[in-house]
Amino acid sequence: MSKFLYSIDAFPLGNRAVQLRIKHNKSLLDSLNHLLEVCEEVIPYNLFISVKEKINRLNPELKFSGFMSLLHEMLYKAVKDKNVKEIVAILSRLLDEKSSVSDIHYLNLSDLDEFYSLPIKEICSKELERDIIFYPLAIKDFEKAKEKIQQGFIVLKRSFKDFFEETQELVSEILFLDSVGVQAGSSADLFGMIHRNHIYKAEKITDILDYLIHEESHLYIHLLVNDDPLVLNPLERYESPLRKTKRPLMGIYHATFVLARIIYVLRKAFEINEIPESEKKYCHELIDHYVARCQVGFDVLEKHAKLTALGSKLIISAKELIQPL
Repeated sequence: MSKFLYSIDAFPLGNRAVQLRIKHNKSLLDSLNHLLEVCEEVIPYNLFISVKEKINRLNPELKFSGFMSLLHEMLYKAVKDKNVKEIVAILSRLLDEKSSVSDIHYLNLSDLDEFYSLPIKEICSKELERDIIFYPLAIKDFEKAKEKIQQGFIVLKRSFKDFFEETQELVSEILFLDSVGVQAGSSADLFGMIHRNHIYKAEKITDILDYLIHEESHLYIHLLVNDDPLVLNPLERYESPLRKTKRPLMGIYHATFVLARIIYVLRKAFEINEIPESEKKYCHELIDHYVARCQVGFDVLEKHAKLTALGSKLIISAKELIQPL
């Protein structure tokens, strides 16, 4: 990785996200090529050649769809299980799938076929220690949820250019769903695609900004971890800043970094009157809550985490980010 990318600041800087995304895309293509070659002797020759040609044509400088990461994850599992029928189905889908997107696409989970919806539901439910139920999402509810997110992007574009541009570079799709048990999230297995329950904290601009910065920041950390573990003892579990149960230190690192960025954005949004008057009290109380929980994260990391040089530098920058404006 270049020296530029290691010049880490918790605040979005320049085209750092672009460079990280391109590096991630190159690694994804290399891995897809490797998995394809492992399958060469058990799949139709024409399929092998067609997929090989497509992978080699893809431009890593473009923003890849989250479906590319999903297909990679599915192919990896199918190869590991030696499931030839599944391998052929996945490669056929890869051949037909549009690999890149220019803007952020809005998706309704209910519009996806089972080939995609079933593994996506599994990924969205991962690590949630509760029963999960999915329901069809009505078109009118999808459109309303989409409109609310777009209002958040308007604020980011107007007053937080750096965060807005980073979001545009890292987020490929926003997936809306209707569920009991799933609220919002993202995953390295669906890199670029973030998801959201259409009714989860859906009305306040405060919460929409919270969500966008939250998931954008997770995606950024996912990219960094491709090259540097950040935390050398990631599986040790301690008090979490955001969840009631103890979490691995890697999850605590994510949460602390995410909270610091959210605090920065919400504080500034409050000061420059991007937060509606009707939400001012709510926003102020949320910031105070996040500051307290973020401090828990910093304390846990300082006491228990063994950080790499990059991991330490980034979390120090995050701590500086939440100093009062």
